[in-house]
Amino acid sequence: MNKKYLAILGGGLKQNKNSQWVSTDITEPEDFQGAPSGEIRVIAASLLSKQNPELYIIATGGHGYDKNVRGKKHPGLANITQSELIKLGVPQNRIIKESKSNNTYQQLIELSKIIQQQDIKDIAIISSRWHLPRTKAMIGYLPQLKPLKKIKLISAEKICLKYYPKKWKKIIAQVYHSQAMKQRIKQEKRGIQDIKAGKYRLK
Repeated sequence: MNKKYLAILGGGLKQNKNSQWVSTDITEPEDFQGAPSGEIRVIAASLLSKQNPELYIIATGGHGYDKNVRGKKHPGLANITQSELIKLGVPQNRIIKESKSNNTYQQLIELSKIIQQQDIKDIAIISSRWHLPRTKAMIGYLPQLKPLKKIKLISAEKICLKYYPKKWKKIIAQVYHSQAMKQRIKQEKRGIQDIKAGKYRLK
């Protein structure tokens, strides 16, 4: 039987009230490093892990181009994701860290390498709903991402709504009606246009 894998595209990170580095939450109005809503991706992945205890999760993301956030050094994103997954009940031996990438494109490139090196047959990607269209465009239009051509893309918001609708319905609706999210989606659409036109900055 083929092993099943789920790759989390890393989002942003911040320090909480206890000065601990954590993934940004979905309501975070300000981008720190990367993007908001990293936390919901981790939560959704943990929910899928509980449904399939044999699932392997690939946590992607390094330190980013700027190893400081507001002048403060931080751990690699994959390390933070791994720590949060473990707190949510995912066994450490089911987590694979990818710590070289600094952005979505690099995460996908490194994921392509892992798939080929380990001959992975059954894998999906989970990310935020607003982030998936640009991810899909990259996979569809960039030949170097050919190994991901048939990969399934999963919305973290959809998973959380499926298992805990009372908790997440109002939160997600408010976020997607906010001006900050509408602006981010506009930026994502511009990115998609650039990808299709061959103008997207990949590094």
